[in-house]
Amino acid sequence: MHIRLLFESVLLVAGLAATAFAEPTVLEVLHSIDDQPFTPRGSLVYDPTSPKRTANKYESEVPISDLLKGRDTSDRSLLYRVRVKGNGVDLNAAVPVCLLQASEYREQLTLHLDSNGGPWHMDYLVDATDCDPSRKQLGRSPRAQVFLERALDGPRPKLDQMVESTPDGKPAKEQSFLAKYWYYIIPIMIILMMGGGGEEPQQGGAAARR
Repeated sequence: MHIRLLFESVLLVAGLAATAFAEPTVLEVLHSIDDQPFTPRGSLVYDPTSPKRTANKYESEVPISDLLKGRDTSDRSLLYRVRVKGNGVDLNAAVPVCLLQASEYREQLTLHLDSNGGPWHMDYLVDATDCDPSRKQLGRSPRAQVFLERALDGPRPKLDQMVESTPDGKPAKEQSFLAKYWYYIIPIMIILMMGGGGEEPQQGGAAARR
């Protein structure tokens, strides 16, 4: 009995550990203007098993502004296109260049995942709703945020409603493995310590004296 409980406990903890320490997926991010060929932009890293927003991020290699250098961007029909590919994934999205510039290059990429954790669709939004040239620039730094939309998740917040999870605006610290899964480990340890009860009485023992 004890050996079976110990074996099942080891399997459970091993499964939880494998989930907690699973390697994230890295996808290539490319971009282009209108019908021009795509060129490398950076990498998108995501972990479909992690509930932490900090597990999903964009890693920049080439600033968007470099792609726009020397181009006439006054045409409001000009499109900025984003492509995410790798591991059998090939997703595309686009926004007007003027909106991207009006947003000061503040973007949100949302990957929609299927039941197996694989991306099947991508939303690409920027923090601007119009291309009004008189719109006051706030001098904000460019930022690209990555979100996952799982099958059971609710809708994501809009860009102008996003807040960090801590008062100082810094990402919440990652919890340790024990802090995440203590409610699984403690009951298992209690069962093992109890030992499954006392020994059963022996059969066929000597009769009690009268």
